[in-house]
Amino acid sequence: MKRHHVWKWTATLLLACSIVLSGCSSNKDNNSEVVPTETPASENGSGNAVAPEDSNNSEPGQENTENGNQENAPETDAGADNTTPEKAEGLQGIVQQINENVEMPPMMELDGDAIKDTFYLEADQYAEGVFLVAMMNIKATDMAIIKLNDTNDFDTIKEALTKRAEDVIKTFSTYLPDQHEDAKNYQIVQEGEYVLYSISHDQEKVLETFKAALK
Repeated sequence: MKRHHVWKWTATLLLACSIVLSGCSSNKDNNSEVVPTETPASENGSGNAVAPEDSNNSEPGQENTENGNQENAPETDAGADNTTPEKAEGLQGIVQQINENVEMPPMMELDGDAIKDTFYLEADQYAEGVFLVAMMNIKATDMAIIKLNDTNDFDTIKEALTKRAEDVIKTFSTYLPDQHEDAKNYQIVQEGEYVLYSISHDQEKVLETFKAALK
């Protein structure tokens, strides 16, 4: 009788343990189950879901580079004129060529009464002319390019230009010996209907350019 009770108690205990273990296993499975979540998708006008864009798809620095290129891009002026300026014509063209071939100090062009007072020539004594003097009083540089009314007028023009040269020689006779020497080396040359008068540090180059410009 006593043994019967022992087996009955043992069977009851084993059944209870089995029930407890079964309950623990069920709770473990329920706790480990992961419920998948979905990323909400926006809908377009047609009602179809549209996946959200990934803002990290662009490479780092790409946007900054594009913006930088736009900011640094040089502006172009559609109306800009990149053509080379045309050569001056006539007497001004001759003066321009001389200035390109010979280093000259800053020069000032005279007009009106200043020509008469400085070069002793009236406007009706020549067809046209360009008269230049040095802007600085420490330079003896002088130049005139004249077109004659008539080739027979050369002697009259030469007389007036000689008087101008003598004034420059006198001015530099007491100071700046190098400029005094340049003044004494003045030249007055006729080429057809054109006359060159000059005082410079390179008279040969001036004369050479003058003759070449007339060809």
